[in-house]
Amino acid sequence: MATICQTLSDKNDNLWTYTAEGVRIWRRVLICIYPYVVDKESWIYTKDVMYWMNGR
Repeated sequence: MATICQTLSDKNDNLWTYTAEGVRIWRRVLICIYPYVVDKESWIYTKDVMYWMNGR
């Protein structure tokens, strides 16, 4: 979804800030998950073994 937001946004239509009734925007999702992507050791939930072992 991030690729779609980035690719399809332009100066007239910004999909990062688009909202619809009852729908969360993707930007908020990325803001929430970004710290865990930067520092996967801070993840408090069950580890995804494949990503955990082979990921960044």
